[in-house]
Amino acid sequence: MYCPVHQAGSETTAHAALRAMARRGHEVIVVADRTPESYEFEGVKVHAVPQNQFHHQTIRELAKDADILVTHLDNTSLAMGLHIDTQKPLVHLIHNHAQLGYWKVPPFKAQLVVFNTHWIAANEKYKGEPWPGKSIVIHPVIEPEKYKCERGTKITFCNPTEGKGVYTVHKIAEAMPDYEFLIVEGIYGEQVAPPHLNEDWERRHPNIEHMKNTPDFREVLRKTKVLLMPSNYESFGRCAVEATCAGIPVIVHPTQGLWEALGDGRPYPATDTEYGVEGVKVIAKETMPEGIFDDGMVNGAGIFCQRLIDYPREADAGGRAKIDTENDRRLGVWKAQIERLYHDEVYYRSRSDAALKLANTFDPEADFDRLEEALMLTTQDWKKQNEVINVPMWTSDKRIWRTSDGLVAEVGGRIPSNAIELAVGIGGQLPEEVAIANGFLVKEQAKAVAAPEENKAIAAPAATKAKGKKKKAA
Repeated sequence: MYCPVHQAGSETTAHAALRAMARRGHEVIVVADRTPESYEFEGVKVHAVPQNQFHHQTIRELAKDADILVTHLDNTSLAMGLHIDTQKPLVHLIHNHAQLGYWKVPPFKAQLVVFNTHWIAANEKYKGEPWPGKSIVIHPVIEPEKYKCERGTKITFCNPTEGKGVYTVHKIAEAMPDYEFLIVEGIYGEQVAPPHLNEDWERRHPNIEHMKNTPDFREVLRKTKVLLMPSNYESFGRCAVEATCAGIPVIVHPTQGLWEALGDGRPYPATDTEYGVEGVKVIAKETMPEGIFDDGMVNGAGIFCQRLIDYPREADAGGRAKIDTENDRRLGVWKAQIERLYHDEVYYRSRSDAALKLANTFDPEADFDRLEEALMLTTQDWKKQNEVINVPMWTSDKRIWRTSDGLVAEVGGRIPSNAIELAVGIGGQLPEEVAIANGFLVKEQAKAVAAPEENKAIAAPAATKAKGKKKKAA
């Protein structure tokens, strides 16, 4: 899937980067196997590849002349196969903390990993250890000019799915019938319509407008005065960051991604505590110390409030009552923040200024410079490591073992006690330089390197020629 057909955050981020590379003179080809036909979009060539028995072969033909492969999300596994088939370096664009682990990506199939946030880079593990491969952190590049516009009057929420917090927004809208809400259809995930959406529900909730998804987010921002993002998970939170470019205040649930994207740099205040509902097992994706967000927290360009708790399946009547009490409290916090933004002009202006201050720090060309340099270096490093370098070799007449102390030759057929593995068998070869360094070969005994063929064609000295003529005359 690819823009503008599929305009979700990950695809928007990938396209911004690839469009910038095309603009800088690189040829960019995108393989899309869920797109009905090929097209070109803002300098990027998009090839539609049908999913049939020739699927992999067709993509391999497209990839064989590439200098570098880039992958993300659903085609990660396919790209790792192409990396092996075509022997091209592979770059992974990482949009969430589970991506590398879900696809079981080993470091040797990732010549470069581009993390979208520092918190994901810090938490990415491979076999329980920090990610060992080459990596770089580049926040999803936001180009402010693409989002600057006049603000509107509505309270906006995008992508009505359970994970994004549609339950929380419905409750807020019901509790604030005098305020106008805008719910924008998402491009992915199971879209949750308002409970029992019908004429009666719409008649009782005339304050909610529903809008189709649009590739130009400014169409949404022009209607928006405040943006809500009560997601239970955001690796970054592109929608909220885009809104800051129009000076729109955002109220969000404190996920690690939104904290890094909108915050002022202070450490993320996470603990292993629960939501604070005694006796009910409700574990949040991102949890906070008790009380820190009781009244909402202003941090950088964001206002952080806890989303409402969804009912766990195992909750009994008593558990539901406790959740209802906690949700009433949280709902009051969201309402208070929204009302203050609408009725306190000074407060609204301060939050709008904070949003614009963040947007003014964005330097897209500098971010694209870093990405381009990383891609070019990855390509160069791959070519260097695959160069065949001819060096003089030494043929061993004994078995040599790799030990905890280095390379050690057998003496009298006895294997060293600290041997790890056999490095070279009898008849095997080592570079002469290595053999000399480890004492297997005396430097003076090193065989001379055969003269290049072109040297043999050089004419013999004149004296040698004369000597030859005398012998012939005799």
